[in-house]
Formats: sequence, C-alpha cells, structure tokens
Amino acid sequence: MTHTILALATLLVLVGSAEAEYIYTYTGREFAGFGPYPGTVSGVYSLQDRITGTLTIDDAATSQYIGGGYSAWPILAYTFTDGHQTLTEQNSVMTDNQFQGDLGAPWGDWRLAFVAPTGGLVSGGFGDYGDHAWLGASPTTAESRADENVGAGSIHWTVEHVGVPEPATFVLVALGLGAVGLLRRRRV
Repeated sequence: MTHTILALATLLVLVGSAEAEYIYTYTGREFAGFGPYPGTVSGVYSLQDRITGTLTIDDAATSQYIGGGYSAWPILAYTFTDGHQTLTEQNSVMTDNQFQGDLGAPWGDWRLAFVAPTGGLVSGGFGDYGDHAWLGASPTTAESRADENVGAGSIHWTVEHVGVPEPATFVLVALGLGAVGLLRRRRV
C-alpha cells in the first residue's frame, strides 16, 4: 500500500497543469484626466469614475498580426466596467482588439472596444486615445458619456500567469486521498 501511495504522489507531481492562462487586469485613469488634459463627463458619470477590467487569454494562444506592430489575441473571457455598466462576453461584443507587445508582458499600446445595446466602453493606449464610456445606443447621442483622452505613456495593465489543472490532476488527488484513507483505516 505504501508503494501505491508513493506512486500516486509521484504521478501527481509529474502531471502538473494541462494548460494555463494569462489574466490581464486593466485600471484606467479617472475620467478627470490630468494636467493640461482634462476629461469630460455628462449624465450619471463623474470625474472620479474610471474603466477597469480583466481579459483572459490562453497561454498557448497565437496572435493574428494586424499590421503596424499590432496583433489581435484570442480572448477567452473579459469583464470591464465603468461603475455604471459591466460588459462581459455574455452581454456585449468586442469590436476592437489590438495590442502591441508580447503575451505575458504588460501592454503599453492597445485598443479595445466593447459594445452592447445599452452602452459601450472603449480603451486605448495608442497615442492620446484614452478611455471612453457611454450609456445608450450610440456614443454620439448618449446622454451619459465620459471621456479621458490621455492613454499614452502610461502602463495601465498588470498580468498574472495562472495554471488551470486538468481533470487527471483532480482524479489523482482523489485517488491519493482515498488511498490515505484506506491506509489509515487498516492501521486502526
């Protein structure tokens, strides 16, 4: 029985994770802007609001080159909010996905756009693109809108690499716990 437990423990160590993901976390500037670059707000938005969110990308993913040094990464999941709306892959469509940089490193240049029937969010680090949010069918006719126009020169992203255990790992853990339980019962 001791050999069985040792073999299961060895398998558990060797199996590891089947896949892993990169989770990018974004924190935009307040819509107030800064210095000579003030932001603008209307409706329910305040100058203290900001866009925050996360993107999940499989670490085995390959990007599609767009041109000009920018690539589109296949996004597994996303959640972005401005404090008044939360857009995810279930309730919105990602209409723009451009990044400059390697997977696993914080991005300095990007452009993302998420649109839903009730509003949308745009975030960009290209030049002076900045962050934009609106509530309504269109940003041009929205009564509630917020704009912060300085994205350049700021790293707004952090990245974390997270392993996702494969089902075989869970089976090995369950077998190991069962074996320990049987061994303990035999000794009592």
